[in-house]
Amino acid sequence: MPLGVRSPWRARSGVGLVQRLSLVPRASLNLLSARRLLPAPRCWLSSAQPSAQPSAQSPPTELRDPAEQLERSVARTTLTSPSPTSPLLKRRPLRRLIKKQTPPSYDSVLVKQPIRHRDRLASRSSLSKHVKSARKQVVNDVIRNALDRQPNDWRSTLDLMIRHTPKFGEILDFKVGIGRAAAAQARESFSELDTNLWQIQQKHQCKIHIDVGLEKDEPLILSLSGTIVSVRDSLLELVRVVGRVLAIRVLDPTLQLSPPEFWKGGGQGQLPIKLLGDGDSAPEDDTVTVYGHHTTDFVKLAQPRRHKLYKLTTRADEIPQPTVWTKLSFEQHVARLVFAQVPTHLHKSLYLTGMDHQSTVVSLLTWLFTSEDLRAYVSLAALKLALRFIHARGRAFRHAAYAIFYKAQLHHLPLDAQSFQAYLVSTSKDGDLDGFNSVLRAMLRRGHYVRGEHWTAFLSMIQDPRAKSYAMRRMTLSHLHNTRPILEEMGRQNMLMELEHNAGPEMNIKHLLRAQNRQYGQTWLDTITFNKMIDMLGSRGYSSVCHELLDCAGLHQRARPDQYTLNTMMTHTRSIQQKITLLSRWPGLEPDGFTYQSLFSVAWRQRLPNMLRVIWRYAAFAGLTSSNMRHSLTVLMKPEQELSKQRAFLKAWEDVIFGGRELAASKWLNSDGSQGFGAASLLGIYAKEANNMRPSVRLEVKLLEAYELDMKIHKLNKEGTEFSPSMKENLTIDIPLVPRVVENPSGELKSRI
Repeated sequence: MPLGVRSPWRARSGVGLVQRLSLVPRASLNLLSARRLLPAPRCWLSSAQPSAQPSAQSPPTELRDPAEQLERSVARTTLTSPSPTSPLLKRRPLRRLIKKQTPPSYDSVLVKQPIRHRDRLASRSSLSKHVKSARKQVVNDVIRNALDRQPNDWRSTLDLMIRHTPKFGEILDFKVGIGRAAAAQARESFSELDTNLWQIQQKHQCKIHIDVGLEKDEPLILSLSGTIVSVRDSLLELVRVVGRVLAIRVLDPTLQLSPPEFWKGGGQGQLPIKLLGDGDSAPEDDTVTVYGHHTTDFVKLAQPRRHKLYKLTTRADEIPQPTVWTKLSFEQHVARLVFAQVPTHLHKSLYLTGMDHQSTVVSLLTWLFTSEDLRAYVSLAALKLALRFIHARGRAFRHAAYAIFYKAQLHHLPLDAQSFQAYLVSTSKDGDLDGFNSVLRAMLRRGHYVRGEHWTAFLSMIQDPRAKSYAMRRMTLSHLHNTRPILEEMGRQNMLMELEHNAGPEMNIKHLLRAQNRQYGQTWLDTITFNKMIDMLGSRGYSSVCHELLDCAGLHQRARPDQYTLNTMMTHTRSIQQKITLLSRWPGLEPDGFTYQSLFSVAWRQRLPNMLRVIWRYAAFAGLTSSNMRHSLTVLMKPEQELSKQRAFLKAWEDVIFGGRELAASKWLNSDGSQGFGAASLLGIYAKEANNMRPSVRLEVKLLEAYELDMKIHKLNKEGTEFSPSMKENLTIDIPLVPRVVENPSGELKSRI
């Protein structure tokens, strides 16, 4: 039915958004007990645009901290919550409510409006995004009514962010470490009336926090947050006030320091201060060290450690705990929980009953950060790892993040602006303006600025293009565009709105990019925005505009294509030959699991045995076979009496797909196929026969050869040719192998067989 026709929306019975509301045991809110939450009459959804100007609301009342609200709400509902078997806790009534109820009018700017495109699939996708966005606001309204809270107005949140955003310069974070001897004098000086930290930060407009050093015989570590000018002036003021500092070491080249006059000493008994360079040494007790604004942990006083994803073959609660708890071992244990990935074929066998993997990990993280025995070992880096993991799992686990954050506040953990960033991004994705406003006020009470990434979350939450344009005009009138990160974000949002509403097959993308560069500078286009632009244009079938955009990005080298770019273009490209050409366009990009699965799905639908052979072998050598790929090939290996036309054709060529010797080695134990190993057993056989070898030819070259052979096979099949074993062998593509080349620690290359 075309867009614009008033028709009742009949949603599917399974709603993915609602299914995430009850994944872990907790004190649930009785959302459906109040009369005001009864389902409204059946409403109509259409693509009509709302009124030109959103209705203004009165400024919202001051909200308490999200963790405090959670504690109060849980305490209020624990005594009156029904039993877990009560019908009120079932998700079916809430699903029915979400389907029938329309979002309130004050949340209309948070609902993505449907757009009617020329392409029917693009219009259907736009309507689907509109329905999903509207249901999010219905859930937010249900929770708001259950907690008896007043709705927030997006205009008041905009005014609040404008008031607390610096009007010039980029906001940087530095850590300043003062040695033990100088720290004793610093604690005394910073407590005086005219030289206390509050006076210094008010004088130079720089936020200063004490992270470590409140106790005696401890070094003093301060956090300085502000523009580069305010941080430099505050640092010089701190050094002058302390008076006992003999040397300064700056570990970040971003902060350029030149010795002022008082560094030479002389006046009022001031000792000369030395600015240490590379290789210079000085007593650490009398030295001030300035760490980089990217540093988040003081275990190694360097860049934060990078953890990698790994496969976990056991339950999450069976991961061994450290024998000795320290800050470093605590963070490593949290990383092992957060970055563990359980394979799909092992998940059901590991978690038979009860909670699944992510619920188990969230429960373990909650125990780690709320345990009083481990209170002394909690670090800020570990807290950020846990919060990112929990918020990435959706709204259902947000209560656990609140509990962890609440405990971190009680333990006086030095929370920086990045600690609040995970909350703001999570509430922005959920379209939860109330939660965004509450977290924002809690961050401001801690003395932090509103930064460019916070504006990114806010502008991404606003879905109405007129409201977003109004917000950016207010930001420009308030001179926030003088700050480079905010100006870049305004350019990204403006480009995405332009493509969403005015994109066409005849648009001049080069002219549009030049206009953006004149208004927002040369650095507004990053890789994430570039991939979003590719997805918007590709979803509407504008492939020529996508390739023109790829040429522009490669020419200016501002946004380097990555694997997401490759996979996005692969998704919106229908021709197999064009998909293969995309692989050869970026030789430096290696295919990932999604790339192999995308190619496998196309070859499976079009019955291309040689392409399936190449994709399966290359994915096996790279360790990137997906569960869908293994399942499809396992079903193909089963002996069946009645086969479909597609399955029968591929079954006749299974020797080509799997390999004759390998297929015989992994044959089924029973002739009826009731017991056997399947396609997964072939992976070990391939690795054993390869003997640590790898394919010598790139994937795109072999895919093109395989496609030509498959076209020849289909041509002979249409002519009614009977394929003999010798003909099949001649029509089978060969995959040559060479020894893997590894690099020694000394930098020399050698072959490993």
